[in-house]
Amino acid sequence: MPVLQNQCSTQQKELNKYLLNRVLSNIAFLVVLNLLVKPFWIFGIELTVQNRVGPEAYGEYFALFNFVILFQILLDLGINSFNNRAISQDSKLLNNYFSSILVGKLLLGVLYFIVAFSVAFSIGYSQHQIRLLLILLLGQMALSFLMYFRSNLGALQLFKQDGVISISDKLLMIGMLAVVLWTSWTNFEINIYRFVLAQTIAYIFAALLAGFLVLRQIPSISFRPKWDLLPAILKSSLPFALLFLLMAIYNRVDGVMIERLLPNGKEEAGIYAAAYRILDAVNQIGLLSASILYPVFSRMIGEQKSVNAIVVKSAAVILSAAFIITTLGFYFRFDLMNSMYVEATPYYGTLFGALIWSFLGIACTYVFGTLLTAGGHLKQLNIIALFGMLLNVTANYFLINKYGALGAAWATLFTQSLIALIFLFLSI
Repeated sequence: MPVLQNQCSTQQKELNKYLLNRVLSNIAFLVVLNLLVKPFWIFGIELTVQNRVGPEAYGEYFALFNFVILFQILLDLGINSFNNRAISQDSKLLNNYFSSILVGKLLLGVLYFIVAFSVAFSIGYSQHQIRLLLILLLGQMALSFLMYFRSNLGALQLFKQDGVISISDKLLMIGMLAVVLWTSWTNFEINIYRFVLAQTIAYIFAALLAGFLVLRQIPSISFRPKWDLLPAILKSSLPFALLFLLMAIYNRVDGVMIERLLPNGKEEAGIYAAAYRILDAVNQIGLLSASILYPVFSRMIGEQKSVNAIVVKSAAVILSAAFIITTLGFYFRFDLMNSMYVEATPYYGTLFGALIWSFLGIACTYVFGTLLTAGGHLKQLNIIALFGMLLNVTANYFLINKYGALGAAWATLFTQSLIALIFLFLSI
């Protein structure tokens, strides 16, 4: 009997080692692939666009972009996360769910447009802002389908295909906008409309490509939805929907509040967007890691296998990288801002210095929040996210009115750090 126990223990250790190596190698593949493309998009294309159109015009776009993100959950209602977790544990469900979820997401898209436009008109957005909002909403709808298709690829652990799809939209955007920005092949001058339109077109093509790859995994597809299945899927996904709605609010409400609360809100939002750009870039490391960890955690938990080794090792790697990035970013905060933005002032560097420290909390959340979500602890997560939302909105209101965009950076740092500590405590 002891011999058998030792043999089982050895097999479990070998399995954990194999899974750990596979997880880390796939994370490394995704990170390297994205490092080849996304930095050029962020610092080559987005940065150039902001410098060309100016902080006020870009700040207006940034505020509207954050506005549409606040309602993005209506496009999904937690379906992507539910679908990823369910198919990670039973890949046969893909054939049953696919058509019903597609129809459901189309209906949710209609709801998304109605709600977003109703709120936009009620808070007094101008005609110019409404036109820009329309293009942004179309882009988010295409992105929603793209993320649904990617949730299937991740759940099936087709991480290489998912990695290629994760950069396909950015490659298309780079191709379209580089022609406008740096060649004389067209007579177009870059403006916010053309920038947003290029994003929307790229999302549509990337979604079509991702959909094709998923269809290849379904032996016999029927596009006739199972109407009795759709309510059950939506009911199961609602706890995920509430979680991501609350998290979207406390992650994205700052840009909207800056633009709405301050007399020079568009300019301040533009400066905040300038600092947030680097945080958004480094966030990709945590986001890509979570896209691999979530289906792996879900499958292991579903099979009642220990996740301890993978959690500890992945957390060590991700948080070590986050600490190095944060420290370097803070040390070179003024140099970074001055080298990137033609209108940069010391205020840019001060704001970025406060904002970049929140990356430690965000990286921690990508590991331990992902673990808790994969484990189905949605009630606790929703309570924490509600607390985080109320804390962040309250802090933003008082700090933005007193300190401008810098106050929003402090609110983000405080909220992300506190939420990360709570996630860590619950995971342990």
